Amino acid sequence: MPGRLHFPALAAVTLMLITAPATAGAQGPGDVRDLYQTRCADCHGEDASGELPGVPDLTQAPEVWAQTDDTLLARTIAGVNSPAAPIPMPPRGGHPDLSDAELRALITYMRTLATGQAH
Repeated sequence: MPGRLHFPALAAVTLMLITAPATAGAQGPGDVRDLYQTRCADCHGEDASGELPGVPDLTQAPEVWAQTDDTLLARTIAGVNSPAAPIPMPPRGGHPDLSDAELRALITYMRTLATGQAH
């Protein structure tokens, strides 16, 4: 019957809606690299070595990477005030639209940059 939604189609739409929030922030390797370049590199540099005066060189900061991802996520969400930085990093890196999942993916990516494991 035209205009009538059949059960299989309704089930498929329901499944998409239920699973969408869980996958909405997923980032593939290329995606997170692009996200880093457009959201983080202006301050942190293309290789996490610090682009602006006072932004720490994260490739030379083992004390940063000794922290857990959960700790780094909490600090990124709240904003970071480094003693040597002339200005603090604003909450969510100044990008309030970034989801927690995107921030977590960025932290993981930055960890690979800073520790020389990026591909």
